Amino acid sequence: MTNNPHKTPKGIEAQTRAKPFSLRKLLGRVMLVALAIVVVNSVINANQNFSNRFKEGFYFEKYSDAEEARAALLELHPIGSDVVALSRTLEKAGARHIPSTKKEAFYRYIQNKDSIFDELWATRIEMDDAVIKNIYIRNSGMAI
Repeated sequence: MTNNPHKTPKGIEAQTRAKPFSLRKLLGRVMLVALAIVVVNSVINANQNFSNRFKEGFYFEKYSDAEEARAALLELHPIGSDVVALSRTLEKAGARHIPSTKKEAFYRYIQNKDSIFDELWATRIEMDDAVIKNIYIRNSGMAI
């Protein structure tokens, strides 16, 4: 029994052979990774402002439609009251001011519903000499 250094045992040779390429396994792994990314992204992004539903004050998350939100804003800031206070309330709720005229003010708020569809809340304030004349709110779903 002589040991030949160039001869390899059959077990090692079988282990070092390349396995055949499997497109099915590759696609399965890619789909699994993609699904994991979608799930993690949904958990991270879904309802980031969910806790706003329980806070005091005005927050868009508390209302299911534009009429409810408008009624709540008019309760806090009735027609004839100061526009500056209404602007502070909207900005505290997360709305962003859009450049507008002296007679109108526009605010936009995007409510994260889930990772694909969000809800846009658009608020238009009619004013006269920094006094509220009317408030209009519109909400709609939108794809990001």
